[in-house]
Amino acid sequence: MLSHFPEVDTIIVDADPKARIDLPAGTLALYASRDADRLLERGFLNIVLRNKDGRNLGIRVDAFRENPVTVTHQEALKKPNASCIMNVSLAGGCVVAHHWDGFVSELDSTTLQLLGQTFTK
Repeated sequence: MLSHFPEVDTIIVDADPKARIDLPAGTLALYASRDADRLLERGFLNIVLRNKDGRNLGIRVDAFRENPVTVTHQEALKKPNASCIMNVSLAGGCVVAHHWDGFVSELDSTTLQLLGQTFTK
């Protein structure tokens, strides 16, 4: 799911992250506003991991949505929500991502694999 895409490099070349979190694999950057829109319009989540080798690794929205997780409080959903991420934090060894549409995703802090998602609104 987490891979290097040259297109991500182009999109964020002049971008300024809203937030950064240091992770075992590198630094996770959250992009907001116009930068987030540009990533999402091109099919990427608006978080990018800069690994220890300096490569930017992105997550395709379609790959994120293919994770076989049940969305708590929205069990009828067939796929997890991949709306714009507004905030990220670390909790219990996981990256916690708060989405625009009221969903909270828990991601593995090493691989950024989706572990679970909850609807909170």
